[in-house]
Amino acid sequence: MSEFIITSYKRLFEVRIMHHYFLDDGAEDYCRPKNPIEPQADYDAKLLKREKNLRRYDIRKVLRIRPTPGTDVLLGRLRGVFRQTATGFFVAVPPTATVPGTARFDFVVAVEDGNFFQYTGLPFFKNEPGKVTRNQKIVEVRHDNKVYRYKPNVFVFGNKHGASRKTKANLPADDWFFLNNEIPTYNATDLYLAEWLVRHDNSVYRAMRDKPVIAPAPMDVANNELLKNWQHLSFWWLPTTNAITPFDAGKLPPYVNQGDIPDIVPLEVGVPGVPAKGILLTDELPDDILALVQIEAMPPRAEFQLLTGGQLRTPHPVFDLHFKNRAAYWRFFSKNNKKYDVLLFNPPRGLTAFGNAMISVNNAITNPKKPYPVAIEMDANPAGDLLRMLANVPQITDTV
Repeated sequence: MSEFIITSYKRLFEVRIMHHYFLDDGAEDYCRPKNPIEPQADYDAKLLKREKNLRRYDIRKVLRIRPTPGTDVLLGRLRGVFRQTATGFFVAVPPTATVPGTARFDFVVAVEDGNFFQYTGLPFFKNEPGKVTRNQKIVEVRHDNKVYRYKPNVFVFGNKHGASRKTKANLPADDWFFLNNEIPTYNATDLYLAEWLVRHDNSVYRAMRDKPVIAPAPMDVANNELLKNWQHLSFWWLPTTNAITPFDAGKLPPYVNQGDIPDIVPLEVGVPGVPAKGILLTDELPDDILALVQIEAMPPRAEFQLLTGGQLRTPHPVFDLHFKNRAAYWRFFSKNNKKYDVLLFNPPRGLTAFGNAMISVNNAITNPKKPYPVAIEMDANPAGDLLRMLANVPQITDTV
């Protein structure tokens, strides 16, 4: 008679990766809170649409995640399993497993979708322009008869330094946890790149060009210079009243940002060629790495720990990562003028897989199509600074 052995598992932790290109509905951020003056019926309709987008969401088509060889060995000792899911990944172990308090689980994130860098709001582009601040091209440095390989602009996420939020005002503690750093505070002396994020006066802004020449401020459609420099991300807009109202930046997640790219520790003072930010590649890390996720068993902050009293936590901890969709200025090819024209009311708009990123074109046409396929053109000055990102939309009517 055969013997059956049934092993049950309990999740040790879970990571959810939310990409807003697939979840936002045009100008509506997937995580945006309810506007107090918005009719409840309108908000409920938006929630239903969000749930529909979530049901067809699958990050496995976008990013590939796998444990490092060292983590594979650790999971083997714990008889644990790793699984990538439609919304991220998780690690599960037998309920009686003894997880060392010093344990760390490392995971490599690589790009699966070749268009990822077109629609993702990152502070760099994969191939161009050819500056180290804008690519992930591997750099080799020779020093003391050794070759060191660096990859610039690789993100490092982890529960050792994550940010957190409250989802309800009456909660005794934060209950929404992230593996990335808080969005940096605006500093007038910093030279920001396009797509970098900042917090300023309790709002979130995105740089729309390299080296913005003015400080961020709440959205003002009459201020063309402001719109050329910054996109305001934390505001409500009601199309029925055209009212624009900023809200607390803490109600939005800390999107993946430039602060998640670590400084590289120089080999020695004066060794040339070492990039300023990124990681040193090791035998554990493949060349195609986009990001490294590091989950420690017992980081300093209790809410981020995997264990309590040496035992697995119940419920298991869940951590989030949110990638922002890229924003661009929209333009269309005018059949009459035989050239591209930028839309008249032209604040920067997010690229989204579903829904429209604007309400009207030239104050006349409703529900225009989104840019497809995703194609970004960069408008730069002679110095190579990126001035604008342009996205082409299909012809709207025969009259423009």
